[in-house]
Amino acid sequence: MKRSALFLSLAVTSLPLLSSRAAIDLKQSKFTQVVNDVQVISADQNATPAQVDGIFKVPDILRTGPNSRAELTADDQTITRVGANTVFSFDPANRTIDLQKGSVLFHSPKGRGGGTVQTGSATASVLGTTIVVSTTPDGGFKVLVLEGVAEVKFLNGLSQQLNAGQMTFVLPGGGTSPVIVFRLDEQTKGSKLVNGFDHALDSMGKINDEIDKQLKLINKDKLKDTGLLVGDHGSGTGVETVDPSVLQSYFQSLTQFQPFFTGIGYFTIDGFFITPDNEENPPTDAFFPAFALSVNVTIASATLDNRHIFISEAFDVLPPEPLPPGFLKNPFMGFFGRNIHITTPHIDMTPYAELSFFDFLAAQNMTIDGDLTFDNASGQFIFLTAGGQIIIADGSTITGNSGYLYLGSLGPMLFNNVTINNAGAVDLASHLDLSLTGGSINAGGFAHFLSEGHGMNISGETISAGTDVNMLSQSTGVGATPALAISDSTITGQTGVIITGLGDVNVTGSTINAPDGDVSFTSSASALNLTDATITAGNLNPVPQGLNQADPHSIIMHAGTSANLNGGSYSADTITVIAVGDVTANNVTMAGNHLTMTAGGIFNNTTLGDANLSTMDLSSFADVNISGHTVVLTSVNFNNVVNITSDSGNVAAGINTDAAIVRGDINMVHGVTFNGTTLSDANRNTYINPESGNGIYTHARNP
Repeated sequence: MKRSALFLSLAVTSLPLLSSRAAIDLKQSKFTQVVNDVQVISADQNATPAQVDGIFKVPDILRTGPNSRAELTADDQTITRVGANTVFSFDPANRTIDLQKGSVLFHSPKGRGGGTVQTGSATASVLGTTIVVSTTPDGGFKVLVLEGVAEVKFLNGLSQQLNAGQMTFVLPGGGTSPVIVFRLDEQTKGSKLVNGFDHALDSMGKINDEIDKQLKLINKDKLKDTGLLVGDHGSGTGVETVDPSVLQSYFQSLTQFQPFFTGIGYFTIDGFFITPDNEENPPTDAFFPAFALSVNVTIASATLDNRHIFISEAFDVLPPEPLPPGFLKNPFMGFFGRNIHITTPHIDMTPYAELSFFDFLAAQNMTIDGDLTFDNASGQFIFLTAGGQIIIADGSTITGNSGYLYLGSLGPMLFNNVTINNAGAVDLASHLDLSLTGGSINAGGFAHFLSEGHGMNISGETISAGTDVNMLSQSTGVGATPALAISDSTITGQTGVIITGLGDVNVTGSTINAPDGDVSFTSSASALNLTDATITAGNLNPVPQGLNQADPHSIIMHAGTSANLNGGSYSADTITVIAVGDVTANNVTMAGNHLTMTAGGIFNNTTLGDANLSTMDLSSFADVNISGHTVVLTSVNFNNVVNITSDSGNVAAGINTDAAIVRGDINMVHGVTFNGTTLSDANRNTYINPESGNGIYTHARNP
């Protein structure tokens, strides 16, 4: 429910029509102020930052980010102010305004302003002098008049006249709602659309005059302040309201804490800062969400407690400590609490079906006692977010039944024998540790995993995704506490698997498959260690319906220091191993068409970046490319075309005689064969650097 300080007048449901007036077509508008992140999206989808004095014209789209806004002025002096998190465009030929989301303020000379406003589900003609248009969560929009007179013409042929301090809803499908009188002083004093620019609106004097008139009517009891708050949902007969005194009594019965007001938002008991996401809404709207995030709550039945639900507008929630950009998903709307304890096995999402996303937001911990199913959530995005930990009882099953299921925590996320099922995507993110042991993740869409601070541990898990699996650990851990460790697990991403760690990445005894995509491993600043792993990209038998067995797929491995492959098997059309340090492969089975193994990166230091291969049959590859400062081969079988590069490009004498390693050379130590023939100094001219055809070709590194 929207927490805007509004009040209602009585019996304002039928108003006279306002005669139509001609409007001058907008041809283009010039940016007169840009604040923070304002992007202009061209017809070819290229985004460029908006610039003062730059021109915004059809068919460009204007997009603003959080805490961002812009002002534009047209040739006829129509001023358009665009609020935060808004996507907006217009057509100058017929003054059609496409407001995909967010809010805009229009101020025009008399008789020139307005036009047709449309959102995804609602359209109406709006004409006025200084008005605010803001989208609502159900796909409609609302119109507020700050000064002058406005007219709203609905698709059903009806019209409403609005005076200063009045608002109405344009419902999905274009239907009407009653007219509501709101407090102009409360609405404008905190609005950045009104007060968030370097210069005042030309109509600010008139707005202040209307505020004075309204306050005089209140003081004379000609208008009564009901104390009710108006939400962002309306119907043809009424609008959503709530009595704030009832809410305040409820929250004060649970805590003596009062959210602290700063003038632009409220602090919770734990230091989270809450502001309305829509700058058209006053900062006082954040009072009750801040209160809710300061009290503990239990969800004990399928029906949620409405006193903790805030769905008529979204709120930005900033934690006490700075986070990496984009980690904490903003804005939030849904169910808020300090510690949220879920004891029910079912939560019914039917009452919130119109919402594209719904949050369960805990300022501290979210605890789930056992199995939990979100019923009737098809197509929704469900977010479970905790400022502390998300704690799920061992052996529990979480079933999303939704388009997207997100679990994110600022504290560690440690799940033991937990199963997470969702018809759509699954996304798990921890600002600290992410540990999954002995359970399973089953996603109809993608499955993404993120750990920011400490590391990620996947042990004994089965992970399956209808599209891709993506694991990212920002930890710099090495050795016994790597950035990312996967052991005894099975991971299948239908269209790809991407595994990335800033520190060591260790994969042990695990099976990783991408039936119709690539598999990628990256240890961007450290070692990549794969032991007894089975990695497959493509090559499924039988081939799933709709997929092409002939499509080439790759296994790609990048190591910031060394790449170490011990045991296991790798199957793909193309296999690539690149390491800044050594590449070591021992007793590894590989099958495919193209193999590249590069040690030492682009550096030219003979003490770094050796390529060491032992006990490997590479005869299935059409071409093999091996590069290192020093190359050491033991019990390796080649066939077809092989290119080997070392510092010198020379094959050390004493082929297959266990001779001492010669630094910078290509060393064939023992058991090196070509198409089953053991190589020697005697037959080297036959198989090494032949004039043409199959064979082993040697090269010196470029200095």
